[in-house]
Amino acid sequence: MGKGPDGGTGGSDEMPHSWGFETLGHFDFGADGVAALQDSETLWKVRQLNEDDMTMALKRVFERYNVWERGTSRSRMDKMRFSKALRDSQFITGHFSADVGDGIFSDVRPASVHQINFIQFIEALRHVAVRSRLSLNEVIGRVVAVGGPIEVRHK
Repeated sequence: MGKGPDGGTGGSDEMPHSWGFETLGHFDFGADGVAALQDSETLWKVRQLNEDDMTMALKRVFERYNVWERGTSRSRMDKMRFSKALRDSQFITGHFSADVGDGIFSDVRPASVHQINFIQFIEALRHVAVRSRLSLNEVIGRVVAVGGPIEVRHK
């Protein structure tokens, strides 16, 4: 039997399961959640990311949404989680309804599949940018600034 991470032989001494977020790097933008969308310093920090770091940060956010609420796959996003990402990033507004977001999701996913991968997620964000009359960089920046699912606390 091989040795575990602590030098032991495994068993109860093994490290707890992690989702692997630690391998994606850490980005500290200051604020996160809805506050990040109103914080000019946070938005500026996000805009200063180079292409590779922006992609890595977007991938991290994509995976965080995928495991939210007992999600089982970091690499596939369903319609509920896509809608949550749009709501959290404040794209669901009066002129951009949840139905529009659902339509975008349906447009980018293959007919026989109920989930989208990371590349299809980026394509969906491109559709959001067109519908919102924003650049793709602005849309991705907002999603990255939010950082992942915003938990709603009920009083």
